[in-house]
Amino acid sequence: MSTQHTPGPWVAKQSGEVTDSDGHEIAHVFMFKNLALVAEAPELLKALQNLLTFPLGTFQVQAAKAVIAKVTGEQT
Repeated sequence: MSTQHTPGPWVAKQSGEVTDSDGHEIAHVFMFKNLALVAEAPELLKALQNLLTFPLGTFQVQAAKAVIAKVTGEQT
């Protein structure tokens, strides 16, 4: 099973809105310290997926796979 999400880039606005590149609201963040983290979620997922293309230790690979599975809904 694969979970779909709105493709990035996402944009964080000072109002707390997170929008897609067309300006459609994806989320509204009430804790502003989390705004950048939410807005960068698509890029963080892509970075983790790219990380798995490099030779890493078992711990790093398992941690990255676990986060990817949480986001995509896939089994590890």
